[in-house]
Formats: sequence, C-alpha cells, structure tokens
Amino acid sequence: MPKNSIKIMVAGVVCCQGKTPLIIISLGIKINAGYYRESILHVYLEFMKNKDMFPKQNLTTFIQDGAPCDTAKKTIDVIKESTGNSISIWIGKSVWPEILLILM
Repeated sequence: MPKNSIKIMVAGVVCCQGKTPLIIISLGIKINAGYYRESILHVYLEFMKNKDMFPKQNLTTFIQDGAPCDTAKKTIDVIKESTGNSISIWIGKSVWPEILLILM
C-alpha cells in the first residue's frame, strides 16, 4: 500500500439508458473552461444527441457541479447552441445542485 494515495481524474456521463466511456485526464492537466469545452464537453454533447440514450430530448437535464469551467459563459453558450436550448441545466456545488437554469 503506497504512503500517498494515487490521484486520478476522470469524466463521464451516466444515464438510465447507458454511459459514455470514461475520459481520463492526464496528470498535471488543469481543467479550465477552454480545456473542458474542447476535451470533455463535446463528448457529453455528442452522447446526448443519441436518441436511443435520450429519447425525449426536451426532458433531458444536464447536471454540472458548479466548477468555474462549468459555469463559464462560453461553456453555457456552447451547450445552448449544441442542444438548441432543448435541455435543462442544473448547476450547483453539491450532488443535488442548488440552482436550476432552464434554457428555453
């Protein structure tokens, strides 16, 4: 057993119909808004277009934890543009976020 714990950061999507492959973030990478949009968010958004996984697009809720990369205006704009404002976005600092932004 190592003295110090091993740290790993992963990102992924899980829904009642399935899941994405995990995205493993390389050690030393700082996830800022640009990295998030370019390396992680596009995977989520492509997955959300899958009608088998999300048959009722207007009932889809995109949950984020409120990290600065999630709440950046450009990030929200990319989500709106990609989804045609057809989904809801939860942004908060806990498992059950405190703020609901409904994009209509």
